[in-house]
Amino acid sequence: MMDASSREALWNEISKPFSNGAFMQLHTSWFAGLASRAGPQRMQQLARSKPARQLEQILADVKAEDVTPLIVRSEINLDQAISALRMTLVANISVPAGSLVLANQLASQRIQSLVETTPVTALAMSIGAVLFLLLGIIWYAYAGVAAARDLNHLLRLKYADTRSNAPYPDDGIGEAISAATDLA
Repeated sequence: MMDASSREALWNEISKPFSNGAFMQLHTSWFAGLASRAGPQRMQQLARSKPARQLEQILADVKAEDVTPLIVRSEINLDQAISALRMTLVANISVPAGSLVLANQLASQRIQSLVETTPVTALAMSIGAVLFLLLGIIWYAYAGVAAARDLNHLLRLKYADTRSNAPYPDDGIGEAISAATDLA
């Protein structure tokens, strides 16, 4: 079993390929309006992705019992990424929209005269730049969720491959799936 400092060093190493920036890369399938993992090959695409291959190399010599603490870390990491996305959405959608409504209520005449006197192109470019910035920030937060989710899924698959007969450190999902399939 790994000590805490070794586990922390391993976590830092395995999380590098799963950065927000790495998951912000455009995919050609997006231009068709369809995510690359929407089809039946999603598991193969996950397992063959560049971060998955890098993770496999890093975990090649890791013992099966050392994978479990990494799964726990990846689940906490995923929860944190989801929380950050929620906060990012609130901060970058609700706050600007609420501020605009409040400003319109308090100074509607000033805003109307500003809109009427500002050239359309300058207004459109300003609004476009703000929207581009807001969407970029949201996309960055979403990429963190996607990266954390992939890391979690790949570690769970690694656990399943190395400890197929061992009980899984269940977070309740297995029971929920069993209950749902019993009802069907």
